[in-house]
Amino acid sequence: MYLTEYLSEMWSLLLAGSTQGVFFWAAVYTCVVLLISVVYQIRTSLWPGVAGTLIKNDLQRFGAAEWDKSEDDYITETAYSYQVNGKEYKGHRLTAWTVVASHNFRFILKKQLSRIKKNQEGGVIVFYNPKKPEKSYLIKPEIAGIITTALLAVLPFLLYWIKYY
Repeated sequence: MYLTEYLSEMWSLLLAGSTQGVFFWAAVYTCVVLLISVVYQIRTSLWPGVAGTLIKNDLQRFGAAEWDKSEDDYITETAYSYQVNGKEYKGHRLTAWTVVASHNFRFILKKQLSRIKKNQEGGVIVFYNPKKPEKSYLIKPEIAGIITTALLAVLPFLLYWIKYY
């Protein structure tokens, strides 16, 4: 069966409400989104780094305060300054991904903050987009995260294959 015929058949199954059609197109969508993420992670991992000054590095409550402290959510809050080609920039992004953690899982955010790379002068290394130096992060994607995202992109098709073939 040719690819176009198969895609056409899956489209017909989707329109008919068949679980196979829904599963297939959900797998396609998930794969496309995750592969775009892989490309972005690879591009970001190649950004150069410059010395910067860390202004703020803390956890902040996210959303409304709860009566039960364990129900509170937290995010990282960072602020830093850096220079590229003599121009001063200020940044606030820790990584490309915003992680929200409950009070009981704040250790995940603390671990993330501990991954900020320091330079020999005691400052931080800021990784910036060479085409848009105002866009920057303190933590670049690593190979393990890129591989994990790529494997997750394939997982829906593997599950589809197991279920329908």
